[in-house]
Amino acid sequence: MASRPTIQMLAERAGVSLETVDRVVNDRPHVNEEIRQRVLAAMKAEGTEGFAVCAVNDPAIQSWLRLRIGEGIPCVTFNSDLPESGRLRFIGQDIRQAGRVAAGLLYKCVSGQGPILTTASGWTGFGSGWRS
Repeated sequence: MASRPTIQMLAERAGVSLETVDRVVNDRPHVNEEIRQRVLAAMKAEGTEGFAVCAVNDPAIQSWLRLRIGEGIPCVTFNSDLPESGRLRFIGQDIRQAGRVAAGLLYKCVSGQGPILTTASGWTGFGSGWRS
């Protein structure tokens, strides 16, 4: 079985530095378009087929993923969904169902014993928006 591609392998194949591969993968500035295309071609040649992403639900991240998807690079999200990114699939829990189960268990444990306080975190993940 072939080994998984590394940044070092991509840099060698494209004839660029590790830093340049990092700039291309993370869509950072100061990369010549021809070099960027060489790195993307190296990624395909080495068998890099897509992205698996766990990130906050942020318009800039979704925009970046839409660009990669537009280039034909598939993406799946896990744990934190990015529904506006155009991702292929989301892998993770059904947050609505998880909330229902948590509320049901809480009700069974403390029903009639006093008020219940619900809180939401300050994190900007997709689930936080649905829960708050």
